[in-house]
Amino acid sequence: MKKSMRLLLALLTGVLLVVGLSGCKSNDLSLGLTKTTVSSDDSGNATAKGTVKGDGVLYINGQKATSQPKNGKFSTDFMVNKAYQDNKVTVKYEDSKAKKSVSKKLTVKANAHAKKIHEKEQKHTDEVNNTWKQLKDSDSSSSAK
Repeated sequence: MKKSMRLLLALLTGVLLVVGLSGCKSNDLSLGLTKTTVSSDDSGNATAKGTVKGDGVLYINGQKATSQPKNGKFSTDFMVNKAYQDNKVTVKYEDSKAKKSVSKKLTVKANAHAKKIHEKEQKHTDEVNNTWKQLKDSDSSSSAK
């Protein structure tokens, strides 16, 4: 009788162990980018493309991506603040339940047209500032007399 109880107890322990381990399924995450460098348009819009594995949520520079991966693939649009300069953004795939994540850096190249517009605006701003400085200086010298 003792031998059959031990056998039954061992069998029951084995079943509980298998059931318990199957519930602790690992969520291994991976993230791959199709390109590590992309270009933005005049407004600073760019697109990140790639693949993921595991169950998670995609973020671009800390913001939840507008479109999430489907069947392991993603293509999501995002915006950079300054289209006239190169930007480094972080693409992150996160499993919030397990507190795990994987990240990759993506370079967003400056848009040539946006660069020209910015340079033109900067030149105009510099001219206005110089004119203002000259007026201020001439006003100071005439007030001193």
